[in-house]
Amino acid sequence: MKRNKNSRPVDKKIINDKVLILCCGKTEKKYFDFLRQHFKIELKNVKIKILSAKNNISISMVEEAITYISEYFEIWVVFDKDIDPGFDDAIRKANNNGIKCAFSNVAFEYWLLLHLADKSGILSISDLNNEITRLLGYKYLKNKNMDRVCKDIIKEIFEAEKRARIRHEEHKKDPNKRYSAWCSCTTVYMLTKRLRELNEIFG
Repeated sequence: MKRNKNSRPVDKKIINDKVLILCCGKTEKKYFDFLRQHFKIELKNVKIKILSAKNNISISMVEEAITYISEYFEIWVVFDKDIDPGFDDAIRKANNNGIKCAFSNVAFEYWLLLHLADKSGILSISDLNNEITRLLGYKYLKNKNMDRVCKDIIKEIFEAEKRARIRHEEHKKDPNKRYSAWCSCTTVYMLTKRLRELNEIFG
């Protein structure tokens, strides 16, 4: 049994169990596919799936994730606040059912931006796209040039994780604040770190 020196022993019976990542769009899937390639994450039991867009997409994702609980060792849902009215309810429902959330407020582009700069405060999707474009030096085209974008930013993933964690911890200090009010916040860093951890343990 392979073991991370900083982790507890892993029960052999879970080594072949599966991990499911449900994404709300192609941008997220392309990023995680690139991440696996970059870090040589060879977890054959990790499945990344895109769900078709629906009303209240986050709630729909969590509800679908719940139907897979008996089939997977670990399930993650990756979604954005954007204009989704079910954002808060989706996170609470996921937490209550053992589903892990990698959410972004306001959009996944905030996670991409943190690879390039430390930003906080209220940022619209347009602000995010424009700032990513400015810092990259070429136009960020959602779903069209993600391979190039990922190649140019992935080396800064550890800095992005650090920045995201700090922002997340700041928002968590107010337990009465709704998730949808956590402006410029993402928990995607928890999933990227988890994938590397699982690869080290099981890979």
